[in-house]
Amino acid sequence: MKRRYLLVAFAAGAATGWWLGSSRCKTSTSVEVLHTSDTVVVRDTVRIHSPTLQSTKTVRIDTLRIPSDPLRDTLFVPLRITQVHYRDTLAEAWVSGYRPRLDSLRVYPERMVVTNTVTRRLPPRRWHLGISAGLTATPGGLSPGLTLGLTYSLVDF
Repeated sequence: MKRRYLLVAFAAGAATGWWLGSSRCKTSTSVEVLHTSDTVVVRDTVRIHSPTLQSTKTVRIDTLRIPSDPLRDTLFVPLRITQVHYRDTLAEAWVSGYRPRLDSLRVYPERMVVTNTVTRRLPPRRWHLGISAGLTATPGGLSPGLTLGLTYSLVDF
């Protein structure tokens, strides 16, 4: 009979301790949030081999002076200086001169890659249910034993 009372008292104490410990852990709202941000600048090479011609306009007409050898005379030749406008989805170019032509175009756009990392750390749980080994007190004296117990952690390491 005495043994039954001890068993009921132990079960009631364990249940009360578990209830107090679980309600304490649920009300704890302190969360440590660690936010880090990493930025990397990337340059891509975009090659446009034959850009699309948008417009052509004459800027001016220059006169080129060409000396001729046999008669010791000078020949004047008009040269048309034009400006050509090329456009693509990634680039735009203007080229001026005598019969200008844009063969290819390289564009180096900058792109920023931002990586955000958010780390949340919950507080450690204090109440634990565990098995312990050691000496136990019995009516016959101290004897080695294995017990199931409820513990509260004071320090985490």
